[in-house]
Amino acid sequence: MKDEVPGSIPGLGFKKVKIFWQLYFANPAIFIGQAITNFGTVGSIFPTSAPLRRRVVEISLEGKTSIETVVIHGVGCGEFVYELLRQSHERGIRVGRIIAMDVNETFVDRTRALLPIILKRFPNESEVTLETMDAMDTPAYLARSGVNKANVIIGTIPYSMLQSSEAWAKMYKESTDKFVYYTYEPYFKPPKHLRATEEMLEALQTHFGKVEEGARVRLNLPPAKVIVASNTPG
Repeated sequence: MKDEVPGSIPGLGFKKVKIFWQLYFANPAIFIGQAITNFGTVGSIFPTSAPLRRRVVEISLEGKTSIETVVIHGVGCGEFVYELLRQSHERGIRVGRIIAMDVNETFVDRTRALLPIILKRFPNESEVTLETMDAMDTPAYLARSGVNKANVIIGTIPYSMLQSSEAWAKMYKESTDKFVYYTYEPYFKPPKHLRATEEMLEALQTHFGKVEEGARVRLNLPPAKVIVASNTPG
């Protein structure tokens, strides 16, 4: 599947040009500014590339014609909300609710501002909820919302920079049966972050029946691979 945004602007309709500008010029400028001032929570200088976010969402929606609840941890500037709405619209997949959260209020506000532009281009009946909150509070948040578990959680958080991989893995087990995230290739990580990545994988393996590494995406800066942790609902 091709990304919605073409590589050239001439001949495009106004809506496409507007989305192109927001995603590929305005968003990176905001993201880089936040990365410089809040690198500890952002974890990267550059936003997730279109090929990587496309692959993550494809895997998240794989085999589905309808999905009730998708949670995004680390909303960024709205690129993953965009990709979910784009793919669900173009592939005819019903997504009942998208809950996107981030501890960075600037990112949440940016996504909120971008949402009407996305929905004009890809009309969608999904209920989109944006929250400024810690992802670790997801189980309690879902319980308050009357949701037992999300069908899938997409993680864009820099897990190799966080503490207590076991606590994070346990939280994901409580919150979903399918967790999709990505991590940068090991040769782009310092030893401390590489060990943290390995600990996260080991922790997920104790809480999920299957943890698969693969779907490498080299058209990202730096190159990354997608990881899927899943349990078959009982």
